[in-house]
Amino acid sequence: FVLERWTLTQPLEFSDDAGRFNTFTLIKGSATFDGNGQSVDAKLADSLLIPAGVSTRIVPQNENGGETVLLRCYVPQLQRDVIEPLRAA
Repeated sequence: FVLERWTLTQPLEFSDDAGRFNTFTLIKGSATFDGNGQSVDAKLADSLLIPAGVSTRIVPQNENGGETVLLRCYVPQLQRDVIEPLRAA
């Protein structure tokens, strides 16, 4: 599994073209996830499963310009998601 820490201060359009599901867990703040005609409000410690092929808009919902921090987890395609980025760095 790959675990990434993302910090958001403004909306993000998320799409994973690898044909896999993704999970997001909020570890600071809150956010609204909009995708596939549905909207879900998530708060600290909530986890969401984003199905494969679903584009999602993630909108931080923090007062005073605060940040939302979330963890993204997915099963990588080893060559594309791990080896190639490391070689390119």
